[in-house]
Amino acid sequence: MAGVICKFCASEILAPSLSDITFSNKRYSVFFCNRCKIGMTDPEPNNSQLSKLYEVGKYREKKGRRFVPFIEYFIIAFRHFRRRRIELFKKNGSILDIGCGRGLFLHIMKQHGWDVSAVEFDKPTAANVSETFGINCISGHPDLWTFTAASFDVITLNHVLEHVPWPLEMLNKCNSLLKSGGLIVISVPDFSSIQASYGKENWFHLDIPYHLSHFTGDGLMRVIEQHGFEVVKVRRFDLEYSPFGWLQSLLNSAGVKKNLLYSYILDMEWSKRLIKDVSKFYVFIIIFLFIFFAPISLMLSLYESYVKKRGGVTEVFAIKKDTLSDIVGTDDNTKSI
Repeated sequence: MAGVICKFCASEILAPSLSDITFSNKRYSVFFCNRCKIGMTDPEPNNSQLSKLYEVGKYREKKGRRFVPFIEYFIIAFRHFRRRRIELFKKNGSILDIGCGRGLFLHIMKQHGWDVSAVEFDKPTAANVSETFGINCISGHPDLWTFTAASFDVITLNHVLEHVPWPLEMLNKCNSLLKSGGLIVISVPDFSSIQASYGKENWFHLDIPYHLSHFTGDGLMRVIEQHGFEVVKVRRFDLEYSPFGWLQSLLNSAGVKKNLLYSYILDMEWSKRLIKDVSKFYVFIIIFLFIFFAPISLMLSLYESYVKKRGGVTEVFAIKKDTLSDIVGTDDNTKSI
């Protein structure tokens, strides 16, 4: 197998860290750069293939919904938790959510007095966000965005940077769009986490070929700092992502059909067709394993996040360097949690 060139530092990577990962009868590998501490999916889908992956009905339904109603209540609660984390730094102002999905998070921010704007890379989804919530949502490459420079107090990328084929251009654009002293919040799955090391190709958050880059916490912080930001806070546990990452990874490794539990909580036509063909006995096995693995997953996610400092996801809060001292008033904001 031929090596690849790291898109972050141009180093040559000769051998994959993971290989023979199959999706839709295609095989993929992950080449990990030890210098950058970031991995890359190979082969990387081209623009046409990415458009098909994210088209309406495959990644989310027309109005942006992805999950069954019961899970949707938790999703709303998690979006409020995200709002409160941001408001520990900024009480209000203008916010840009890149990769906004359905627009639910910005809808909540708007209800709490924020001036909101959005980017969503799938054009139909962007149109639905604008239509449903009345939010200015655009699509396309960062060079095509029409936002005014230095116009946002906060920019968020929640599990987005790993999806885009041009992460460095994205970070440069974010820097130019933030006001002096602006806050950027980036969340990604952590490729150096214990659940990633355990699960390998069965790790739920690997998500190939949707994830083009595979960040570690150290790699993410390094690339953020290289693009004009100063990290002021790091979170390594997220109730929305960490325990379920362990749970689905354990199920996958136990031989259960890959990501089947996740398919059960999705509210999409393709997932309904998938679970319709599952036998009742197999469902019983899944329920039994769920009861067994759920508490273990919570304990493992807490252990890896707070004891080993290698959580399944990493969320980084960073400030533009030019006025860092004016924004970070106490040492509390620099804690790693």
